[in-house]
Amino acid sequence: MADILTLKTPPFHDTLPISTPLSKIGTPYAQVDPKKIAGVVYTDEPDEVPPFSPADALSDKISQHVVNFLLSNIRSGQLPKSFLPIQSGVGNIGNSVMQGLGNHPAIPPFMMYTEVFQDSLVPLMEEEKVSAVSTCALTILPEQLKRIYDNMDYFASKIVLRPQDISNNPTIARQLGVIAINTALEVDLYGNVNSTHVCGTKMMNGIGGSGDFERNAFLSIFVCPSIAKGERYQP
Repeated sequence: MADILTLKTPPFHDTLPISTPLSKIGTPYAQVDPKKIAGVVYTDEPDEVPPFSPADALSDKISQHVVNFLLSNIRSGQLPKSFLPIQSGVGNIGNSVMQGLGNHPAIPPFMMYTEVFQDSLVPLMEEEKVSAVSTCALTILPEQLKRIYDNMDYFASKIVLRPQDISNNPTIARQLGVIAINTALEVDLYGNVNSTHVCGTKMMNGIGGSGDFERNAFLSIFVCPSIAKGERYQP
């Protein structure tokens, strides 16, 4: 799955010939000076990933709005009927939106060029609603990771793992024309979005997709509830 390339420093920076999420431009291994290796530790311990909350009425409603918005853009000709690669932020709402896109019969099978591979993508790939994913990290629960390991021949041809400076490269986001979908913490009436800082001082999840993808995407979408955390949602 790996596609490892170390970018040269300016002014010797290479042009990255990535035309689809499955384009590979590097090697399937990382190159390290053997003199720097002090030892190798073998382990079969799985990654510890905290579980996300299951989809609820609120996240399902947000997902429905995103799906309807994208379908309206396809019908109006502003998006191609073949669709464009998706970038999705990490979290409960991101999982729910991807499930909504994958489960809607009017949304065609699509590829992803994203930073994080989440739980919801595993069954969508098995159902061939998501045909390919380029990502930097697999943020999935051990049981979902086992599904990938147990069917590695199938998934290995559809997943590309890249270094973050390539998976989050703004130039590639523009080249592929990604549809970026990320979660906002707060939005004001003028359309300004805060997706990184809580109360101005504490960072939530890092800069991530909001900085790399939203400003360089073909279409940028921020999603969030219209109620404060802890308030009751009335469908």
